[in-house]
Amino acid sequence: MLFPRAKRLLDDFASQLKSGVKEPLFDAQEYEKLDLDLSAWGKKAVKEALDQKQ
Repeated sequence: MLFPRAKRLLDDFASQLKSGVKEPLFDAQEYEKLDLDLSAWGKKAVKEALDQKQ
């Protein structure tokens, strides 16, 4: 089902906003169990996200 995956991602997004993050960041490494298609975000977006985390 798609709903539990989407809800988990939206909850993370809302949590980041609530904690004061102005531009929430999707961290695919936190969701390995969801088996997400990282190509949907494009290689550049994934690389930038990983670079910002370091």
